[in-house]
Amino acid sequence: MEHNTYGNGANTHRRNPPVDVDDALQFTPLSSVVPFAAESIPIPVVKTSGTSHTFPDLTEREQARHTLDSLNAQAEADPSSRVIGRHLGEVVSYISSHELTEYRFKSVMEVKKGTNGATNEASKRTSYDFLRNPKIGKFGEMVLKKTDPRYKTGPPQNVAIRSKPSFTTPKSELKTPAPQDKPSLTRTPSFAVEVVSPSRGIAQSYTPQLKIEERQASPESSQPVAAIIIPTKPLKFDPSQYSTHVELDHRMRQTKPVGTTATSKSRKRKRSSSEGDDEPMTAGIDQRAKADSHVRSLEALINGIFEAEDNLQQDTSERAVEKASKYWMSNTLESDMPCLSAAIQVKLENLIHRVIGVGRFSAIPVEDLARIQKLCDSPLKLAEETKVKVDEESVGDETLVDSWLGRLNVIDNALKTGKTILRMMVGGREEKQIYNEDILQAVLAMLKSFLDDCVNPLVELRPSEKPIIFRNIASQRKVLGGLLHEVTNVFALLSLLIASEDIPETAVTTMEFLAKDIIFIDNAANEKESVFGSQKVERFRVAAMDILAKIFARYEDQRIFIFDEILTSLEKLPINRQSARQFKLVEGGKNIQLVSALMMTLVQTSATYNPPKKSRSLEAIGEDGEVIYVGDKKPHDRNVDEEFDEAHPDRAVDKLRNLCGNLNETARANAKYLVQYLVQRAMRSTKTGDTPYRHLMDIFTEDFLAVLQSPEWPGADLLLEQILRSMVNIVDGDKQPAPAKTMALDLLGLMGSSICDIYVHMKGFYSNRENLDSFDSHMASITENYFTNQGASEDVVDWESPHRCAAEYLAEQNIQDESFQSSLGYFLVSWGTKICAAFDKLGEEEIQDESGIRLSLTAYNLARMMTDSNWAADDEYDPSSVSSIQVRQAYTLTVMYNAFCKSFEPIVTRLLKAIDSDQATTRSKGLKSIMQLLQKDPTILNRPNVLRFFKSKAQDQSPLVRDSVIDLLGKCITLRPDLESDLYDHIKMGITDVAVGVRKRAMKLCKDIYLRTDEEAIKISIAKALMTRIKDVDSAVSELARKTFEEIWIAPLYPYVEDGEGKEMPPKAKQMVNERLSIMIKVIHSTGSDRALDNFTLSILQNLIQSLLAKDCRNLDVNLRVCKSMVASMFDDLLDRQSDTDKVERQNTLQALAVFARANAKLFTPEQLAMLQPYTENLATIDDLLVFRSVIIIYRYALPALGPAQSPFLEKVQQSLLKCLSRITAKELHEVVQCLWTINGVLKNIDRLVRVTISCIKIINSSAGELDEKGINKLNRSINILGLIGMECDFESDCEKFEELRHPKGKWKGGTISGLIADTILPYTASRRPLIVRKRALESLGDVCQTHAAIFLDSRIQAAFDAVFLEKKPELEDLVLSGFKGFLLIEERRSEVSAEETDNAKTEKAGRLEVAAVSTSIAQKYLGDITRIALATTEHYALTAVEIIASICRQGLVHPKECIPTLVALQTSTNTAIQLLAFTELRTLHSKHETIAERCYGDGLRQCFLYQLNVIQDGSGAIPQPFVSKMRPMYDIVKGSRKARKKFLSVLTAALNFEPTKIELEATPTHLEFSRFVIENLAFFEYSTMDELLQVLTSVERSVASMGVPIAHSIETEVFLIGKEEGTSVDPGRLKLLANASAVLSLIWSTRSHLRKLYGLNIGKRAGKVSSKDAPSKAPTKVPFVSGAPLWEEIKGILAALKTEDGMMHQCRDFVEIINIDGDLRVAVEDEDDFDVPPEEPHTPEGSDDEGNTAPLKPLTPSKRKRKMLGTPHKEKAPRKKTYKPRAKKVRDDY
Repeated sequence: MEHNTYGNGANTHRRNPPVDVDDALQFTPLSSVVPFAAESIPIPVVKTSGTSHTFPDLTEREQARHTLDSLNAQAEADPSSRVIGRHLGEVVSYISSHELTEYRFKSVMEVKKGTNGATNEASKRTSYDFLRNPKIGKFGEMVLKKTDPRYKTGPPQNVAIRSKPSFTTPKSELKTPAPQDKPSLTRTPSFAVEVVSPSRGIAQSYTPQLKIEERQASPESSQPVAAIIIPTKPLKFDPSQYSTHVELDHRMRQTKPVGTTATSKSRKRKRSSSEGDDEPMTAGIDQRAKADSHVRSLEALINGIFEAEDNLQQDTSERAVEKASKYWMSNTLESDMPCLSAAIQVKLENLIHRVIGVGRFSAIPVEDLARIQKLCDSPLKLAEETKVKVDEESVGDETLVDSWLGRLNVIDNALKTGKTILRMMVGGREEKQIYNEDILQAVLAMLKSFLDDCVNPLVELRPSEKPIIFRNIASQRKVLGGLLHEVTNVFALLSLLIASEDIPETAVTTMEFLAKDIIFIDNAANEKESVFGSQKVERFRVAAMDILAKIFARYEDQRIFIFDEILTSLEKLPINRQSARQFKLVEGGKNIQLVSALMMTLVQTSATYNPPKKSRSLEAIGEDGEVIYVGDKKPHDRNVDEEFDEAHPDRAVDKLRNLCGNLNETARANAKYLVQYLVQRAMRSTKTGDTPYRHLMDIFTEDFLAVLQSPEWPGADLLLEQILRSMVNIVDGDKQPAPAKTMALDLLGLMGSSICDIYVHMKGFYSNRENLDSFDSHMASITENYFTNQGASEDVVDWESPHRCAAEYLAEQNIQDESFQSSLGYFLVSWGTKICAAFDKLGEEEIQDESGIRLSLTAYNLARMMTDSNWAADDEYDPSSVSSIQVRQAYTLTVMYNAFCKSFEPIVTRLLKAIDSDQATTRSKGLKSIMQLLQKDPTILNRPNVLRFFKSKAQDQSPLVRDSVIDLLGKCITLRPDLESDLYDHIKMGITDVAVGVRKRAMKLCKDIYLRTDEEAIKISIAKALMTRIKDVDSAVSELARKTFEEIWIAPLYPYVEDGEGKEMPPKAKQMVNERLSIMIKVIHSTGSDRALDNFTLSILQNLIQSLLAKDCRNLDVNLRVCKSMVASMFDDLLDRQSDTDKVERQNTLQALAVFARANAKLFTPEQLAMLQPYTENLATIDDLLVFRSVIIIYRYALPALGPAQSPFLEKVQQSLLKCLSRITAKELHEVVQCLWTINGVLKNIDRLVRVTISCIKIINSSAGELDEKGINKLNRSINILGLIGMECDFESDCEKFEELRHPKGKWKGGTISGLIADTILPYTASRRPLIVRKRALESLGDVCQTHAAIFLDSRIQAAFDAVFLEKKPELEDLVLSGFKGFLLIEERRSEVSAEETDNAKTEKAGRLEVAAVSTSIAQKYLGDITRIALATTEHYALTAVEIIASICRQGLVHPKECIPTLVALQTSTNTAIQLLAFTELRTLHSKHETIAERCYGDGLRQCFLYQLNVIQDGSGAIPQPFVSKMRPMYDIVKGSRKARKKFLSVLTAALNFEPTKIELEATPTHLEFSRFVIENLAFFEYSTMDELLQVLTSVERSVASMGVPIAHSIETEVFLIGKEEGTSVDPGRLKLLANASAVLSLIWSTRSHLRKLYGLNIGKRAGKVSSKDAPSKAPTKVPFVSGAPLWEEIKGILAALKTEDGMMHQCRDFVEIINIDGDLRVAVEDEDDFDVPPEEPHTPEGSDDEGNTAPLKPLTPSKRKRKMLGTPHKEKAPRKKTYKPRAKKVRDDY
């Protein structure tokens, strides 16, 4: 059924509304668009009225006839064709328009009655029936039926014919023939028509092409003249004069669903030059003139070329040859193959391009084109013979470059020639002569040779590789850039040729390989490193990609081959992201890989609907009007557009399903193929070395995610969906290796993060709905429905959905750029698939209601849109009204409804599940992936139990997991600051973690929390934790801690002190200083009553401040000013706190000041020190004593900086201190004595101290008898004061002041004052003295000896110390060790501060030699006792002993071998201080004396075992839960040297060997206990290389092989009595001996089995095999789900079994079974299905070579072999019969 929407003669009142300016403009010469109608309204010009023809030449007339005949033929074949309907509508609309010029004919023929009186039938016909003619054609008849020609005539009159005088025509012969008459002649009426312009009043001649019927033309007839009068424009517009169209307006305004009309308007879009083979358009007058000019220019050039060719003949004159020389290359004129010059080729190609562009290429004779192609063959052959290879011989020298460039000119001409050839081939001509296969192959051969020899090597040339060649060639960058541009243009033409013509398979293959090689060429990362320039190279690669895409689209049989070639070439791609991503996106943003774009293009092309190929233009028209086609081609049978059937909605959906189904499946299959290949290669990267594929997998995924929201790349969503499916399968697979799961979790986190980005973006974009237009409001509504799971499913895919917006955008882009064809095609197929899926979900009733109708209408419209790129819906949608941002938002909304974005919840679920995996790397990667999601969507933390789950992993066994958890918790606090108080404790715990990396990360996060939080309690806690890292074993951690404190305490104050000292600080700065001081003070006193911890904290804080004020500190000056401001602030605080209630605060402040004083005395001023003097006079309470102690410390360190000007103040302080000597405790007493000696250094007044010393000596000497408690206390105080004075004061130059103590007045016989003091104290060290006095005397004697080394050499002093060590009383030994420690540390510090030699260098050198002798004497004499004390306990005096040993090692006082075994044992101590100190010193010794240390490994191992057994009371070799080797610190030390590592492991494995007959069962400890210690260490070491692991396995297997066979034989004969007479009893002693021996070997074998399982070295698993070549460097990989708990329990079970006789019997039986049958074989066989490998030979123990070299694991002796008996040769022997049945060994499956 046809709907007449334009009106016709029978319904003239239904006229279309007036057209607007845009519509009218196309019918004027001002339009740049060539209209369909040939007669555009011309601009009136002055011209003499006369006869003219519509078509100026025969060519245009033939072309118009050709077009009209084509339309007639199509109208005959299919009158309802879309093309016919569109052209018919345009012609009718044009003719029926009211704005057309009205024709007024001055005269017409009048039809009269015949002579017979009958009325002529023609008189009844309408006034335009005279135009009808049987030859008018089908299309012409259709036009006449639908039009009403508008013209006016004068009054009817007879035809007035002005004839010549000699000819007359009777009027009776002028009649109209009847319809049945023969057709009369048809001719163009010869009458003139005048077009009268009302604006100018002049006439223009115009001759319409009309056909009239005449019965007979009289020779005497003259030419009638007609005129066309253009009516004048009305003076003003009056709407009342125009008709109204109420019905039409109503129909246009009503909201009628699209698709209810049979016809739809044509899509008004620009057409590409390649379109329109079956839709020709005729040019306007100005376009025709331009086209004629181009044709004439091309014909002239071709004629000139042919003439020049003819002039090259031998008989041609020299002048003609000279004239023709401009057409040829000068160097080819004398040759047999003259070549057209480059300029002529450029001109020729440009003119051909122009002629093709105006649609007149068919006007050029095919013979001329064939001759041109023949001329083009010569440059191609010449180029093929020209060598332009880039090497040292061609361009290695600057002098060779010019010659090389000359050869490039030949190539340049050949490239231009190739462009000319290809331009002719893409011109759309039908003649086969143009499509010459040989010349096409010649072009490709030339191109391939040039690319292989020159272009590709130059693209990959880098200045770092061949600098000379690069420099020589880079100077010609402009020339080379032009050549590359020519090659790129040739590629573009080849792409057009592939898309438009069928080319030979050989040419297709050649182009595939050319394009593939270029796509995978390595482009430079920047312009400087490229000869051509990286951007030009990238355009070149894009052109190659376009060729490959065109081949993929046109030739389906080549698709698999193209895929395989791309995938196998991926390893050539650079894995560096900067050099890999150089393909620029249309919408901007970051670049992607060119191959990523290619993959998406190919997948999209797979789903693009390709209509049947169009037939070429008509070859000819027969005489009878029949169309003759080329070859077997037939006109395409177009499907008649069916109307939408509302009664059967499923029909439209089924039609769409047929269109989309196979295409969608093909695209999904191709995407799956690509992804599976990449994933499989990436999964094997760790085993096969395909590391690039692992990196490329990341790059591809990132690229696809980068364009996920770009409508230009809809295929990215499908590829990401396939990647997601593969990653989910890997994560869910229980048997997947760890690297594969790590990759999967990494990519899942990346993809989930991108989905979060989309969600957050869409939520934020439509969050504010106040000022949204209708489009945005509709999109916002759909977005809200998505997040609330509301709305109907059809709302997302119907015709008004976001899909329509994206599809219209891509359709518009496709018209401007054909590269969007695959994007549009795939998107439409994807949309159609969703429509079909949504329709299938509807019930039977829903199909017939509004939902079904909407989906069916959408399917109907979409099917038409897919099959006709020019079709557009007849609705009010205007693509230009939607901005690009709105288009992308709409497209993003369509992506959200796809499977990929809907997989966010499954991604989160699997990541959370991975955190709970048994594999550490999987847990760590899961945490990092979750972190990626949290950064995008913090609402994940609101899920139940998520935070609790994260916190539980902070105590994970793996440091890798703990590090990831701490990082994750830090991100959680950043995203959700309200979680800070709940999570910072778990982060803070990481500061004390055993792993260095965990400590560093925790410290950094704690610093961020500290600077961000306002909670003082959190700051104090963090500062206290960070304080412990100032003295960390790892220097990097220690430095980080120091830097952290500088950043949180000092650096924020820099802006306020940069102007220098003396400037008043602003209130804000003072507040900041007070806040930091408050935290600092509270950190010092946060330990409560634990004075040891307080002192430790004070020492750390002191070290921190000293490091900040060190000479090598970069910010020394500004740090000094900040610390001075802190000290000043604390003094201000003291002034404000003078009440009794502020005692604690004053005490804390003074203690903090003491720390600053110890760190640097320059921080205090004399005025500030004077403020503290009152605190030295009041000691009424304990609180006053604490304040007094702090003040004394401050004075001790700060007073030396004062000068003589402060003498009154110093004397006052001295007097106060002397008064309090009898009232203060021993601890404060030491500080007071030091302070008094410091003051004496300034005042030079020693008399007071001398009197105090003499007084103490007299009191001590008078207390030799029995004393009461009061007397003892007085004696102790005097001894204490005297010892401290002897330690701190130097009276040697003032001996005369002690004259009163000389004999006979006193006991002093002369000598040094220090000797006098020592002699005075020494008697009280005797054992007969009370213990309290003795302890004080030993302490004081040690104090004196610390600063007077010679006293140590006194035999009486040494005897006193020897007596103490003989008594072995720890409290006394500790006092002696403290004296040793103090002396050694003083000397150590003195040696570090090595001042320059002075004038008295000899004296100082002699003193140092004396001190060195004392140090050596102490070390050599007492090292045994010191070692004994260190290894006897973990108490504090053991720490003192360890400190002495460390000092002895640092000073080199003894041979390293004396200390190394002790340090090996001590580094396993449970006392952290002892362990760290021993580890540090042992590491230093090992680095300095590695060879000596290696010899001590055995002694260290035994010493370590004894220390653990006797002191720690735990003889096991590991710490359970988590299982950590106790000797791990030692193993960490030897890890740095492969030689030391092998030696250490060989010592441990050798220690397991024993002689069965020499085992001492009663010895303590037993060899069994020692073996347990060794094998548990071996079982739980963290082996760093496969070499270590194989060494251990080989050694233990050799041990079992060498000792197991004889022991098993002894068990069989002596325990199970095989071969013995009945009644023989078992010797209990032998049973115990053999049971213990077998237990040792069983422990060894169990450890061996555990290590094999743990590292995947089971017999049945081939993956565990490692070649000896790779073993040293390859790191072993642990097998998931293998724990050490089963081995731990098995060892405990074996040891427990030896306590009873039955248990010993079972142990013997189990051991024999191990020797006979390896239980691991059964496990391997049972696991055969798991590993999918055939079982190999079973294994039993066997040794290695005699040299003890570690070799790869070899197959050992088969199970149930004939065991070689002890002392027998290794040969076949019949097995003996056994008299017992060994107990079946239970196969352990708990691994």
